Amino acid sequence: NAGSGDPAKRRMSLEPPANGTIFRVVEFPPDAAAGGGFDRAAAFRAMGASHAMDPDASRHPAMHRTRTVDYAVVMAGEIDMLLDDSEIHLKAGDVLVQQGTNHAWVNRGTEPCRIAFVLIDAKEP
Repeated sequence: NAGSGDPAKRRMSLEPPANGTIFRVVEFPPDAAAGGGFDRAAAFRAMGASHAMDPDASRHPAMHRTRTVDYAVVMAGEIDMLLDDSEIHLKAGDVLVQQGTNHAWVNRGTEPCRIAFVLIDAKEP
């Protein structure tokens, strides 16, 4: 029910509920700051999105695909969006729209990158 309970107490989920949306702001630290300690299975499990992980992940351990239409606005910094066979470099002010692409976010810079996302539940493309 709308207005019942504290929405901040809900379990974090990568994807929106059926027929729903999610708005979030994510800050991606430089990859060098992670020190190679990314446990992909644990990360996707914590987001309730084990099903979204790319089983191959040979391109990058964070490769995933969601059943959503995504709007991304880069608010600060720079980042690369890796796709299966290419990549797109984005910087502050850039806007990206995607639907169901297998991708990963990689911050190869020295500063954090902040992105505002709107994810909308969708059918498989």
